[in-house]
Amino acid sequence: MKNKTTLYHITITVSLLLAATIASGLLHYYNVQSANIVMFYLLAVILTAQFTNQRSYGLFQSFASALLINWLFTEPYFTLRVTQSDWIITLIFLVIVSIIMNTLVMHLKEAHDHSQQVSRKFKILYQLTDRLLDVHTEEETLEAGTQALKQALTIDEVELVKQLPQPLPTNKMPLSLKIKKQVPVYGIIPAENKENMNVMQEDLVESIIENIAISLERIEHLQQRQAAERKIEKERLRSNLLRSISHDLRTPLTSIMGSSEWIQQMSEKDEVKKLAHDIYKEATWLTSMVENILSLTRVQTGDLQLHKTIEPLEEVLGVAIERAERMNGHIQIEVDAPNDLLLVPMDAKLMAQVIFNLLENSIRSATAQPKITIQVKKMTDHVAIHVRDFGPGIAEKDLPHVFEMFYTNRGTNDRGRGTGLGLAIVQAIVHAHNGHISVSNIKEHSGAEFVITLPLQKEDESHDTH
Repeated sequence: MKNKTTLYHITITVSLLLAATIASGLLHYYNVQSANIVMFYLLAVILTAQFTNQRSYGLFQSFASALLINWLFTEPYFTLRVTQSDWIITLIFLVIVSIIMNTLVMHLKEAHDHSQQVSRKFKILYQLTDRLLDVHTEEETLEAGTQALKQALTIDEVELVKQLPQPLPTNKMPLSLKIKKQVPVYGIIPAENKENMNVMQEDLVESIIENIAISLERIEHLQQRQAAERKIEKERLRSNLLRSISHDLRTPLTSIMGSSEWIQQMSEKDEVKKLAHDIYKEATWLTSMVENILSLTRVQTGDLQLHKTIEPLEEVLGVAIERAERMNGHIQIEVDAPNDLLLVPMDAKLMAQVIFNLLENSIRSATAQPKITIQVKKMTDHVAIHVRDFGPGIAEKDLPHVFEMFYTNRGTNDRGRGTGLGLAIVQAIVHAHNGHISVSNIKEHSGAEFVITLPLQKEDESHDTH
């Protein structure tokens, strides 16, 4: 291709020189003034600069014109000697003016070509940017980039990829390897086209690929945002559904518990009392699950609000213990607490749920007649509540996970039902009180121990809370 272009420009240069010589010969034949002959050769120099792509052709035309004029149209003819002094000055000025004209024409051509290339570059980039505003997938983006590269390079064999194939075919070459965006993009074209690219084309290609990379990054962020919005909406719908179902279950469960308790008190038949007790037990379990689900939705949506007041810890423990004893009449709960009235800032309802969830967890994992101990210790600035059971304990591999949502793998002797919500909610409520909860196995005997620590309010703050 390069050889053909060179041959074409040489042909133009020689043809214009020959045409100027023929025209000058005609003028000389008809005895026209020799000064007009010089004009033909100047015109040939200008046209050579216009239709060729290098200054060397115009320079050759300038010196060749001076030599031909001296050889053919000045006396003595067909020699390079100049006998007339005015012709020496004319030929010198011919060479100087020809060189100047050649240089000026080439500058004008380069400026015009550069202006056209810049205009073409911005047109291609504008069309690409306008098209990228309407794309929503990676495939559409890469297709838009491919079309822009075909326009920029005026070739059809263009491929845009996000990862270069390894190994790259020997007849192919990458267009860009310096994109600094998070999403790399590479163009692949035939090697011969890569070698023939000029600086302007390389700059245009770099701009196109960078625009494609930015567009792919935008699409990736948009997809991530849409996925996050879908997830949030899904969680919101799930929470609303759970909250709605839980509220609808509360009323019938309360009615069932009240009716079964009344039947136990009024009936004289043991079979009826046992049946009513089982009904009450199952309704209590369902009520506990409903409370856990409601607490779960409040925790996940950030609606868990504490209504802290100074409460006697003994009363809160009593509420939870009474509820646990109703669920399992054979349970043995021993409480070891200070004789002095212990006032703790807390949300009494939520803290009662915490203690009940721990008791319920111990009941499910314990033997037929579970025994649980609750020990309360008052420290300088906090109170510690130890809840111990005498069940099989917790497997060592499960200890780090017991407070995780929906984690139910509690030991090998777990015969109870669990949703994996109780302990996760316990931890959330305790943390909301600026407290801490931990779990460990008891070394002295089988069983597990949960320890809750809650901060004690200072005396000068207690009046403000009330």
